[in-house]
Parts: sequence; C-alpha cells; structure tokens
Amino acid sequence: MPIGRLKRMFEGRAPSLSKAGPSPVAIDFGVGSLKVLQVVPGEPPSLVGAACLVTPEHLLEDHAKRLQFQVDQLPGLIRKGGFKGKRAVCAVPASMAFCKHMQLPRTEGASMKSLIEAALPTQLGRPAHQVVFRYVEAPPPERGVGKSEVVVTAVGRELVSQMMEGVKAARLEPVGIHGQFQAIIRAFDYMYASPEEAEHTTLYLDIGAGTTNCVIAHGQRLAFTRDINIGGLALDQTVAKQLKLSFEEACKTRRELIYLTASEAAAARDARPAEPAPNEASDGSGAEGVSAGGTAVAPARTAQLEDLGLKRRGGNRGPDPDLTEALEIMGDEVAMCLRYHGSLYPSRKIDRAIFVGGEARSRPLCQHLAKALRLPAQVADPMARVARASTSGFPNVDLTQAQPGWTVPLGLCLCPTDL
Repeated sequence: MPIGRLKRMFEGRAPSLSKAGPSPVAIDFGVGSLKVLQVVPGEPPSLVGAACLVTPEHLLEDHAKRLQFQVDQLPGLIRKGGFKGKRAVCAVPASMAFCKHMQLPRTEGASMKSLIEAALPTQLGRPAHQVVFRYVEAPPPERGVGKSEVVVTAVGRELVSQMMEGVKAARLEPVGIHGQFQAIIRAFDYMYASPEEAEHTTLYLDIGAGTTNCVIAHGQRLAFTRDINIGGLALDQTVAKQLKLSFEEACKTRRELIYLTASEAAAARDARPAEPAPNEASDGSGAEGVSAGGTAVAPARTAQLEDLGLKRRGGNRGPDPDLTEALEIMGDEVAMCLRYHGSLYPSRKIDRAIFVGGEARSRPLCQHLAKALRLPAQVADPMARVARASTSGFPNVDLTQAQPGWTVPLGLCLCPTDL
C-alpha cells in the first residue's frame, strides 16, 4: 500500500459519519476472537449482521500468526454474517499497538505533529518513518502550565498494510481505522444526553483475553488511556499451572469460580451461616436447630464446594486455584492509571467504573476489581440496546446472553469514517 495512503489513514481529511443506511462493517481483530458487526445507526441502533471467530489456543500468544489467521479467515466470516455494503472500519489491535501519553511544550511555530515525530524515535526505539501514528489532545492539565497532554497511538506500517489488504481481500473498502479507546467512548455516547452527564468522569475497564484497556473520559472526551498487559488469558494460565490442568479445562474451571482468591473464599466460608446437614435429626422442639429456650443453634456441618470457590467439580478434587497475585498486579496497574489521571486533573474524581470486554462476563472478577479500586461500578452491555429482529442466525454469537465483549465493534460502527 502506498505510503501516502497509510499517512492519510491517520492524519487525513476531517471525519464524516454517514447519515443514512447501515454503518460500515466493523472489524475487531481481538486476541480472544475476531468480531465483525454492522448496525444501522439510530436511537436505538438496529442490528444488520454479526459474526465471530474464536482464536485457536495455539495462536493466543503469537500475535503475528493470530492476525494472519484472522485476516485469512475474514472473507469467509463476511460471507456468513449477512453484512451489507462494501465499507469497513477496523480497530487497531491493542496487543500490537504503542499507546503513550506525552507532555509536550506548546512551542510557537511548531505543529503538534512535528513535535510528536521528533519524540517518537526515543519513545519507540524505531524511526518515525517506520510507523504511522495518530494523536488526541487530552483536556489541558490543571498542573503543568505551558504543556499539552497528548495521547499518541502508533503502529508499524506493515501492520496497517496487513489489515487493510485483508479487508480488501474480503471485498470491502476500508474507510476508517480507530484506536480501541475511541470505540469504547463512542459506544456510550447515548449516556451523555444531559449536561449533568457530560460532567461525569468515567473509568472504562475493557478486560479482554490478552490486555486490559484502561480508559478515563471526561464526559465524552478522552483524558487518559493505557493498555495493561494482563487479561483473562493470564488468569487461565495461572489456573492451569496451579491445578495442572489443560488450558481448556482451566478456562472452564475459572468460569465456574465464585471466589477468585483464597482470602475471599475463606472470608465467605467464615461469614456464611451454618446450616443443618440434610440427615440431621430434629431435637424434638418442633424446629430444627432451635433450642427450647428459643436461641438459634448453629450445628456443625461439612464445608460445601461453593464455600471454597467452585460451583461444581468432582468430589475427588485438588486444591482450589488462588489468583491473588495476578489480580493484585491487575489492580495495581489500574490504580497507577488513576493516580496519573489524578495528578493531571486533581479536581476530577472518578465518578464510576464501567466494565466491558469479554472478561467482564466474570462477575467475581469485576466485583474483586471494584472492591480493590473502591469505586461504584457496573458491568455494561451496550449491545443490549441494539434492536434486532432475531437473536439467532449470527455465526458464533449468542445474543440471548449479555455481550460486553462487543463494546469495541459497536463503537466502531458508530465512529466517524476517517479515510
């Protein structure tokens, strides 16, 4: 692909958004799966087509081979999904992109683009001409007068070429490419209809298979973003190592966990009221477990499987997994993001946390992080507001279940085109 075309993808003409007809086909090259979605924008949006391809286990940690596999499979997925039109928009894979905050001096006579180009070699360790980049100016810092806070996303030219050629091989015309943080914020535009909502400071945690994307927005404006290199895959690998299970068995086991750490399981076990065993005889008072004096008596009983973390597993099982270390790393990384944001905008406290991404389906995981961060939190499923004539007929997509992992594809559908 010509260099000029690559540059226009990131630095080109002003964005535009189609006012009629279906959105571009949104393509999300994720670690856990390739997702393709199309809607008709509106209030609410209506579903045109959706399809998903799960990543084979042996490709989960090989980003280059995984992307090539997804590119090769894209034409077939497009044919199965019932999509309309030829336009397509993609998200830059977080696992293969460089995203960094830069504080740059406001220099008279120097463009922001030139300042970033001068800083990139030091930040990336490779010449600026080998990458294409896009930047977003965050709100002016409350501290650090004379400097601009800039969020820079850069990817290798070869990666963009590979993605665009893959889109064309599927007989689609690329009309947009965005960072995942832009798609996440766009997916929640509908929440900001009132002036009061526009003042909210929101933490979006997009917990995926390979990474956790931490995004902080002031209303609809990006203030901070960072990709944290830990996600569901790392948790599954921890379970597999501790219990000596196959990866597939570890995935299933983790999804059955009620408590993710030994301390949580112990606290729940100690706090849970004891119940009489099913075969325990009555004491003749007319109510089991109540003494003649009316005082409740807690008969001893054997701990149940769910006390220890698992909903169901065989009786002859080993110890339960303990994800304390991995969760502490994840929580500490998010806390660092909050501290950085707080240093720039001390007057903007985080009002709420919203969990999205495929791993947000894990209620224990979201509860653990919300407790660690001490923030009011909720799991969001933007796809729930998308009107659809049917919940079936979409390859590998179960629309009868909550789908927080489809936040990025939906946001891509609603993003302006920029090529």
